[in-house]
Formats: sequence, structure tokens, C-alpha cells
Amino acid sequence: MVAKTMIQAVWHADDLKRYENEYNFQILSFHDHVINLRVASWRHLLIIADPFLEQGPAMVCLSNSDFALLKQCRPGIVRGSFNRDYLELWTENQVIKVRWRESKPASFLSKRYENTNTSTLRSAVFSYKSIICKELPPSPAAVLFNLPGGDNYFRREINRYFPLLVDALLLGREQEFLTVSRKLIGLGQGLTPTGDDLIHGALVACHSFNYSETFNEYPGAELSRLAAKTNYFGRHMLEMGILGLTPRAVKMFIDSIAEGRPSDKILNRVTAIGSSSGYEIAIAILCFAEKFIYLR
Repeated sequence: MVAKTMIQAVWHADDLKRYENEYNFQILSFHDHVINLRVASWRHLLIIADPFLEQGPAMVCLSNSDFALLKQCRPGIVRGSFNRDYLELWTENQVIKVRWRESKPASFLSKRYENTNTSTLRSAVFSYKSIICKELPPSPAAVLFNLPGGDNYFRREINRYFPLLVDALLLGREQEFLTVSRKLIGLGQGLTPTGDDLIHGALVACHSFNYSETFNEYPGAELSRLAAKTNYFGRHMLEMGILGLTPRAVKMFIDSIAEGRPSDKILNRVTAIGSSSGYEIAIAILCFAEKFIYLR
């Protein structure tokens, strides 16, 4: 006899509603506050988290007590599935069903800013760069701000190729963007490679400040194919960037730049993402915004 336990999610990422069929998944990694799931046929992760984790796309959030229940069952979980209403996790003697669709939806789509004031942008970018330069980011991406840190090889590659990627996005040069992306995808160390975080930051910044539907469609499909050369966490960041989806803190960061209200608190939330991912995403966004201002 299989026992059934029903759990109600606290909230879910609105982007999950595009999946209407049933998909099997496997547990990729299990941490104190997050479970990363690898879903059959998806190009990105499915994430189960507790309220401590920074909110983001492709995520279902549980209460602390319900997340603790899953952690207790972790050794016995043998399979799982996702459908339009439930997440199901199976052990040998029970099935845990998470009602995700009935929970509160949350959108992580970057806001588009079509008529941003250049002086407002310039002031916010300058303020954020000043703060980051005092903190010395723990990443080779620091080279983009002429700061020390990180492996020399990664620094050289980032310094050579990332500015070209920003230029390609801003000028709508599709093939050039893909060519440079090949040099950056999977580049670096950590759970999410530095190059993938930088591309994510540039893509969501482009979505907000320089959106082009015709540009995004073809390169997005090709970038998804190129993402196969990096790990699952890097693929997740690339796919989210293609769609203009990003964690809540990064959305707030972009909004604060566009609206001219830089905030230490918002920047601290961004840089708390991962060991260095947040810094890399922030640096990428600021580099993009700075070049966008120059071209205006």
C-alpha cells in the first residue's frame, strides 16, 4: 500500500505554466535550501526551494516545514514527475504530491525600458560600479572593471570576448553574438561557469534596454543548442537569459538602474547569489548599460 502525502506550494514561477504535459525528472542536486531537478526534454532546471532562497524562474517554493519533509525523504526518493497541476516524488512506500499550480504565481520576466533617460542610467551605473570596485569581486570577471582577481587565463578570455558579445547584442549582429558566445559558454569555474553568468546578465540587460523580437528568436534557438557544452546549471542560466527571465534580485537591480535609484541593499541581494554568480551577473549588466549609454 502506497501512502499519499499532499503538500500545497507557497508560490510558483509563472513561466512554469507553459508546460502542459507530464514530464519525468531526476534529482540533480540536493542542498540545504534547494532541490535542483533535471527534467526530461527541458532545457533548464526545475527548482524546489524553501523561502530562504532568492526567488527565481522555474521555481516552486515550499514552506520550511514542507521542504524539511522532502529532505527527510531524500534518501528514498526513486523517481518523480511534473504535470500541469502537481509535482510528484515517489519513494518505495509513499508518494508526495505538491500542488504547485494552485499557489500564488510570480513573474520573473525582465521589464522593458524603451525610453530610458541617459543621465539617469549613467548616474546609477557609476554608483554601482563604485560600490563593486570597493568590494573586489571574487571572480575573473573583475577584469572588466580593471580589478584584480581570478585565474589569468579566464581573465584574458573574458576581457577579449565579453565586450564583443555586448557590442553584438547592442548592434543586432546575430552571427557575431553566436560566434563570441561559443568562446564564453562553459568558461570558468564554479557551479555555474563565469561565462554563462556573464551571458545571462548581458541577455537580461538586452531584454530590458535593447529588446528586439527579431534578434532574439534565431540566436536564442541556436544558443540553446550551444549550451550543451556547459553543465546543467550553466544551461539553466543561459536558457533563462534567452527568455528574459532572471532572479527577483536581478530584476530589482535592473529596475533600480533604469529608474535611477541605486541601492546597496539591492546590490547585496544580487551579490549573495551563488559564490560569485551574483557579482558576475551584476558586472555584465553594468557593462551592457555602460555601452548602451555610449551608443545613445
